[in-house]
Amino acid sequence: MKVLRCRDVGERTCNYQAEGQTNEEVERQIIDHTTEKHWGFLESLDQEERQHFLEQMDAMIEDVK
Repeated sequence: MKVLRCRDVGERTCNYQAEGQTNEEVERQIIDHTTEKHWGFLESLDQEERQHFLEQMDAMIEDVK
């Protein structure tokens, strides 16, 4: 299983954790969560910052056994 915590990619006080079998599944959950709970964050990013955010997410996904 793969996991990524919202606090690991920017929202330090958020305890949300996305879980899934693939990086894409986990990334989709984080993006959906961010859009719903931290609605201004993604919209505030320019194209370069958004790309960096996506790369950061991909790099921080952990494999948990």
